[in-house]
Amino acid sequence: MNHPASMAYRDFTTHYVLIQAAVIAFLALLAYQVQHSALDMAVSSYFYDPGAGAFPLRRALLPDVVGRYAARLVPMSGAAICVACLAWSLREARLRPARAALLLMFMAFCFGPLLAGLLKQYTAMPRPMALAMFGGHAQWPDTFWALAGQAGGKALPSVHSVYGYIVLCVHFAGWALGSRRMQWVGLAAGLLLGATFGALRVMQGMHFLSQTLWSLAFVWAFCSVLFYPLVALRRPAGQGAGASAGLGEI
Repeated sequence: MNHPASMAYRDFTTHYVLIQAAVIAFLALLAYQVQHSALDMAVSSYFYDPGAGAFPLRRALLPDVVGRYAARLVPMSGAAICVACLAWSLREARLRPARAALLLMFMAFCFGPLLAGLLKQYTAMPRPMALAMFGGHAQWPDTFWALAGQAGGKALPSVHSVYGYIVLCVHFAGWALGSRRMQWVGLAAGLLLGATFGALRVMQGMHFLSQTLWSLAFVWAFCSVLFYPLVALRRPAGQGAGASAGLGEI
């Protein structure tokens, strides 16, 4: 006979896996549908100037500074805050139960963008500005993944979108700690920042809309796997919201 606590652990783990699988499948399907519809090309065409043969916002000061440079400060700042909180936990008892979550957030901020940058070397999807129809020289590829000997398109996923979406790790950390506040703040901030940085890169002709959506699917999948041991396996049976909300109260 199974122990009730063991059954609770197993049930919560199954619940977590099913939710994450459903969200990832939905996001991937959304990105796929946009990629294979007229919407992708229509959005990029809207920001392209045929007369100039370029995307006017490509070198505009504000979109370039925010979309290309300021976006990088988000994961850097997030990682720095995690390190500061970990150091503070040596003196602040309330933060000690959150150490594992802080460590995973630090890993997410550091390795999420790095993994996205590595992955885009192996996908064939090009940047809009690289296509012949938008003033470039490349043709639309026939495959999603770059074939053997074929150079990657270096556009999918969008690393700059990932810089914003990676804040979703706060949502997962809040789930692990039982902090509703962290869950909602992480979800709202991650979606808002990722969508903002992604939109700016679309306006600049650096990415298609679908590539920013693939970035969201990537980040959600990455965080769901990274936080799986903490959220699904280490959550005490029957733990309610706020049981370890020390970090969320700060």
